[in-house]
Amino acid sequence: AECLQARPSTALSSASTDSTRPSTPCASDMFGSLLSSANESQQHSTNYSDRAQPAAQHQLQRSRHPLKGEMATVHGSEDKARDAGAGAVDEIFGEKPTSRGSTPFKQKAASTVSFALSKKLQQAFNTVDGDKTKFIEISRLTDFLAEASVKCYADEIQEIHAQVQYEIGMGRRPNGTKLAFDDVLELLAMPNYTLCINLEEVVSKERRDNIKKYTKVVLGSDDEARARSIAEPPTQLLGDKQAVCRLAMEMHNTEHPEMVRVYLARALGAVAEKPREVSGNQPPEGEKRNMMFDGKAIAACLFSLKLGEDYFLDKRSFYNPEPRGSDDSAAPPVGVGLMQAAIDWHTRAEEIRRPLEFHDAIPSDYCSRPEFYLPFKRVVHEHSDAVRVECLETITKLCNHENETIVKVLLKSAAHDPSWAVRATAVEKLGDVARELRKLGYKSRWGEVRYWWAEEEAPWRASREEFRAFFWSVLQGATRDLAWQVRKRAIETIYDAVEFGDQVPYNAIAACAEDGAVLVKTAAQKLLMNALFGRGSVISERNYKLVQHIQNGLAPAEAVRSADADAIATKEADWERVVVDALVDRTHHASAMSRRQALQTLADVVCNARLRGDNVSIQCFIEALSDDDELVKTAAINSLRKTSLQSDTRVIGGLVDTALYATEWQTRKAAIEALENIAVQGDHDVVFAFHELMRDKNAWIREAAVKALEIIAVEADPASIETVTAILQDSSWGVRRAAARTLMLLEPEGDRQDTVGPKVFGREDKNWYKDAEGYLRKPLFMPLR
Repeated sequence: AECLQARPSTALSSASTDSTRPSTPCASDMFGSLLSSANESQQHSTNYSDRAQPAAQHQLQRSRHPLKGEMATVHGSEDKARDAGAGAVDEIFGEKPTSRGSTPFKQKAASTVSFALSKKLQQAFNTVDGDKTKFIEISRLTDFLAEASVKCYADEIQEIHAQVQYEIGMGRRPNGTKLAFDDVLELLAMPNYTLCINLEEVVSKERRDNIKKYTKVVLGSDDEARARSIAEPPTQLLGDKQAVCRLAMEMHNTEHPEMVRVYLARALGAVAEKPREVSGNQPPEGEKRNMMFDGKAIAACLFSLKLGEDYFLDKRSFYNPEPRGSDDSAAPPVGVGLMQAAIDWHTRAEEIRRPLEFHDAIPSDYCSRPEFYLPFKRVVHEHSDAVRVECLETITKLCNHENETIVKVLLKSAAHDPSWAVRATAVEKLGDVARELRKLGYKSRWGEVRYWWAEEEAPWRASREEFRAFFWSVLQGATRDLAWQVRKRAIETIYDAVEFGDQVPYNAIAACAEDGAVLVKTAAQKLLMNALFGRGSVISERNYKLVQHIQNGLAPAEAVRSADADAIATKEADWERVVVDALVDRTHHASAMSRRQALQTLADVVCNARLRGDNVSIQCFIEALSDDDELVKTAAINSLRKTSLQSDTRVIGGLVDTALYATEWQTRKAAIEALENIAVQGDHDVVFAFHELMRDKNAWIREAAVKALEIIAVEADPASIETVTAILQDSSWGVRRAAARTLMLLEPEGDRQDTVGPKVFGREDKNWYKDAEGYLRKPLFMPLR
């Protein structure tokens, strides 16, 4: 069962109750100017014979649903301008216009065919319906198509059977497996099958020649003429359904070269009718609009994108490294289009003789494991990655975010297509859909009921919540894709689609911050920072209030708490506070490497978003100081050094304990260096801790403590001078050098160099020191800052 079921729109339903509505037929918007005069020539009438229909057939046109991709009747203020043209068309075809309101409107099934083709299909239907019951069994649909000379595929017939059985189970087909003629026309109109493409309409010679001429240019070898014809197609072919059918059949012809089929897909998107609103009454603002889409062009793209049964890719055969820099000519540039990237990737794979290995089932040999194999779905018709990429580009031009078909095919391609280029394109186009929905407002996005789909329009899913869960599962799966191009686009799409305050999608982006690909990792960190910063109003107000509270004497923790409350109360919450929660949750991961990377990412995001001193982040870093892994402790120390406010007693206490009692000397040294930035000058607890550390057995610790004392201790502190003077005779030359430099700053006497020199070298070395003063000044006696 598919999502483009015919359902009468609000505008058309309301029009059916108007007794003053004319029953005369009218042409499409595109050709209204050609048919607006009653004196049109016979040549114009034959050229567009399959677009204008007599009065009886016009009643079918009036009931068309906008999602069927048909040319809609124009109502409302345009009726008067259309009446003359409609009457002229009736006279050309031997029909006289009826008086307004003489024939009451009656809804019938939608039709995409001309009157002549409708008669041909009716004759084929009557032939198959030998008993004259006005119904045929679904099992005889193939006989009808053969009688009507409509090409069909066996897999599509099976899908139609499955759709009918599903609708019977849902109670939507009171006649069961029997199909009326209107039901058959409805199946022929569906863009989910190629039946609508294979309907052969009778067209005029001039129109047929125009279509052949344009197709010949697209199939030709003149690249400039082809590019020009795609960029600016002939006006008379815009929206021409038969031109679309001809281009579609040529695109499906696999005998054409790959690039020719790519150009045919582009031409199909250029000629096909673009989405537009149905004329007449529309639902109220904020509800889904009645739109019109080109069903034949959509069917052509869906045919090329169709996937079949499962098979498995050996991921050990997949080779897709990141670009190694602009100076490497062998690496593809980052900004190249995905269509060209797919062609280049296959070319390089052939050059290095490293093709992908697919298997119908997971091998059971000794060197194969289930985790080595990833499930995908086999391509049914179009095996060119570049053509499928271009079909996705085309179908997104023919639909918009209000059409459920596009989201369905994008999700399926993103989850199951075996080509990384197609998956990347599908994920990227899902981002375009998300951006369209995001225009509703910063807080609404995907959670809004507006501009989404009602339950009765989506028989392929059980509920809206189930669909949204499937949407997020596909994107989260894409963040773990083999190709870095897919992963990068997946996190960008998640960022565009996430609802305000929803933490779950940000958990996936936080995991991507640990990605091995630099481009993916950088993109994840950037998007997390942007989400946390929001529009900046809350952050700016928070920092302004924070400065005021600290100047008023509040402790850093209390100042941050008050500043956050004041900013949220004053400004609208436009920041994604859940980003911090997602990264904090990541710091509790079972893997030590993941915890370390999450701490580093959290520190970078908080600093770049101008959220230093955040209490939740600071508390997370302090808890990480007691982690079992020393590298995680070091990452927590460095994070505190970046994000903490000065004189924060919580942070100082944790760092002092780490400097005194940590197991590894590298961790203790990092804690000492972090205290240099966070502690204020004259902090007695920190100075006392440095005095203890200067007696440590590790020379690196003693040297770091002496250097830190230079910044934290006040001038002429007798205890510090005594302690530093005691280690001037240290066994390590590095410690002696650091002690001499620190002592130079702590001594209250005027000529510090003359005072420190004898203490370092002894009186007998003073003359030597003066001779070497120019050399020793920088390494020995210049302060750190």
